[in-house]
Amino acid sequence: MNPNVKAIVRAARRGYLRMSNRLDGYDPVGAGTVPKSLTVCTNDACRVCQPARSIGSPFRIVYLLPSDNTPSGGNKVSYRHIELICEQGVPCFAFHPEKPRASYSWFPHRVKTLPLGHFDPRHDFLVIPEVWAALAAKFCLPAGLRYAIWVQNGFLAHISAGFEQSVVREAYRNADLVLCVSSHASEMTSLIHPFVSREKILRLFLSVPPRFTPGTKERLISYMPRKLRPHSERLCLYLDNALPDGWQLQAIDNLDEDGVVAVMARSSIFLSFSDLEGYGLPPLEAALAGNIVVGYTGEAGKEYFRPPIFREVPSGDLLLYVEKVRSAIEDAEHKASLRPEFLDQAKELARAHSQENESAHLATFVERVRHIMRNSAAPRS
Repeated sequence: MNPNVKAIVRAARRGYLRMSNRLDGYDPVGAGTVPKSLTVCTNDACRVCQPARSIGSPFRIVYLLPSDNTPSGGNKVSYRHIELICEQGVPCFAFHPEKPRASYSWFPHRVKTLPLGHFDPRHDFLVIPEVWAALAAKFCLPAGLRYAIWVQNGFLAHISAGFEQSVVREAYRNADLVLCVSSHASEMTSLIHPFVSREKILRLFLSVPPRFTPGTKERLISYMPRKLRPHSERLCLYLDNALPDGWQLQAIDNLDEDGVVAVMARSSIFLSFSDLEGYGLPPLEAALAGNIVVGYTGEAGKEYFRPPIFREVPSGDLLLYVEKVRSAIEDAEHKASLRPEFLDQAKELARAHSQENESAHLATFVERVRHIMRNSAAPRS
């Protein structure tokens, strides 16, 4: 090949790679570095910060989130928080530091994402997921930015994002608030970081969209194999010879929310393979869609995993799992989900996991942030 042509090809390849990196994301969190997309500014004349300060609110709340656009209950919950906080009249946005301008497309939402991670310590309050808590120590503290750590899974409250554990401890020690998705997440966080004041820990409640309702029930058993695929594969193998005629298994995998709603509405039994969860929404969604739920609690799910709707199985006890599925099939055949005790439990679950209850707790969070920002006369040094 002509040397000039080779040079052009090499240059084109380098340009393609640079553009590919720009489009696909850069500075992934977890490598022990602060993404270059996170910057701070206190210049009143800054053309990036000034519009944010002129939106009619003394502060705004920004959730930092990963850019991975695949189904994730935790990311969906954070987006819903943003929507509900905006409904309360407080500007709230998502920012994806690994890939600015990214947005989730696997479920419908009205969330606005920021194109730039340019933050003003006098105006911005950041919400950082527990797996990125170390970023608070490396970015927020030096910049004087106020922040909350959002613990959606207490089993992950030690994750260091590539930094030293001392950095994680520093982040929790200096957090303005630690938001927890469940009582289990609160207890796990206190166990790992006992120095965090209980006054800083704020319990939030999740909501299940009202579209998760019973449909015309079929002899169908649904499950999500994503968390513990070896367990679900083995159980399905064992159930092959145990299911009565007419009963079928259906995996809920790689479906958007519409697909999940449709399957859960038709299924009569849902198999839970929750594993070390912060709370666990799928079993709740299945319950409110009229399913008998059999399986693992993921530990945090013990908060709601009670009969008659829920039938707990210790993780790994597949013999007992089969036995309880057989019992659930018998109950489903006799329309157990229409009995008063089932309906009463479903009603209480719906109340506890309503948007109204979630919004009420988010209002408490917003008021705490308002108080923190009002009393922050100057950025912390």
